[in-house]
Amino acid sequence: MEFKSKIVREKVQLSIQGNILSKYDGAPLLEEVETFIEKGHSLFILDLSKTEFLNSEGLNVLLKILTRTRTVGGEVVICRISKSLENLFIITKLTHIFTVKDSIKSADEYLSNKFGAMTAS
Repeated sequence: MEFKSKIVREKVQLSIQGNILSKYDGAPLLEEVETFIEKGHSLFILDLSKTEFLNSEGLNVLLKILTRTRTVGGEVVICRISKSLENLFIITKLTHIFTVKDSIKSADEYLSNKFGAMTAS
């Protein structure tokens, strides 16, 4: 698994490529999120358009990111997931826990509407 990160309008966009199959795979991602949180960022957009597969440990990594982010008053929005990942989120009922959007733009708009004061440029 590889990822790229950037900050756009006070939101951290993480584009994840490849599979998340173990804690080992997710460790660098969790460290990156923690670094951003330590710098005062708490709004994250996870772009999973290039993520092909998640297993239970991969889902656990995403849940850890969500939990840590909400602990500091922030939020995570997942976007651009494949049909198979969408089905996985539905089957596991994670669509009740995560906010899932079709695009980065709609994820950005959702966070701006929900956390407007935090995202002012």
